[in-house]
Amino acid sequence: RGVLAGDGTDLLATRRGAPGGSWRALGGRRPPGAGAPLAGPATTDRTAYDETLKGRWLANRRTPEDLARAVERFERAIAADPEHAPAHAGVAIASVLLLHWERPGSRTVRDRAVEAAERAIALDPGLPEPWAARAMVRIFDRDWAAAEADFDRAIEVAPGDAQARQW
Repeated sequence: RGVLAGDGTDLLATRRGAPGGSWRALGGRRPPGAGAPLAGPATTDRTAYDETLKGRWLANRRTPEDLARAVERFERAIAADPEHAPAHAGVAIASVLLLHWERPGSRTVRDRAVEAAERAIALDPGLPEPWAARAMVRIFDRDWAAAEADFDRAIEVAPGDAQARQW
């Protein structure tokens, strides 16, 4: 079996077995600054989880076509589990990235990013991504103080997450 739970065919079961167990099994200690152990998935719905992972992969490719496809994947995840905050955060992040490719004044993409970020924040205020996404929209809106407050909150909830510091 190895260190992770399951045989690797059930990603959710494998991920549930990962927090802390792999560090101990390998005889190591958590490195300084590594942050808290991984939390379990924010959903038990396999479709929502899988679609969120596929959406993240597409969003990380950063092309306009892949960002649009990422939004579709995240929306499928939301359809499977409307309470899955990481999927809402994914819509927000992918939409913000699309704003770089579309006209910055594109209200449809901008509004989708804000709505998704605010829904993700309402569901899980401990996720850094929606705070960073909303901060980016506020930069496009030239609302510097609100953007700074959202970036500060993203860093506060996840000091080891690089995205808020990168943006």
